[in-house]
Amino acid sequence: MLDDETVTQENPTPNEETSSIISVEELKQRLHLAGIDYSKYTDEDLQSLIDLTVESIEAETGLPIINPRLITEYDDEHHSKVYETDFYPLICCEIRINDELIEAHRIDLDRGIIYFKPHTKGELEVKYKIQYTNTQVLTSLISNMIILTIDGDTVHGTWNSIKEGDVSVTYGAGSGGLQGKVDKALDELKGYYKPRVRLL
Repeated sequence: MLDDETVTQENPTPNEETSSIISVEELKQRLHLAGIDYSKYTDEDLQSLIDLTVESIEAETGLPIINPRLITEYDDEHHSKVYETDFYPLICCEIRINDELIEAHRIDLDRGIIYFKPHTKGELEVKYKIQYTNTQVLTSLISNMIILTIDGDTVHGTWNSIKEGDVSVTYGAGSGGLQGKVDKALDELKGYYKPRVRLL
């Protein structure tokens, strides 16, 4: 049964959840590659930075990252083989017709489409949970934001050059700089969950 209580109980603490996105050791590796000395920070300090950064991303984008968001939708006069949820992708779903729990023929979690067989008719209640789970995107964004937090003057200053052998790479704080990448990633995440457009 999906409800607010199960949403809370099924999820780990923020510390455990953020560790599954990026660990302290992985963050250390990324800081090292960025040329940042992290030796003055304890593992607890770095974990706190990770937790605070994830909370900041949630606040900035509105995305549920630590805990899934529970959404309930109703259709008082449902009469169709298909139901489309307002938001998607989903991580799980529960369906009731006339207060009776039923199983759908098929659920497309990625597109938020529920298929019934045969037609379902009556008062439809759909409960589902959404959560942003793209670890690759989050790992990159979290580490980049922490790099800016720890050493913003170096990587977010005017222009910086890195030279290795005969190859030199120059980057700055504009659209190609690290801050620009962070801003772009946050903007893209803000538009991740959009209400489905329905024709009247």
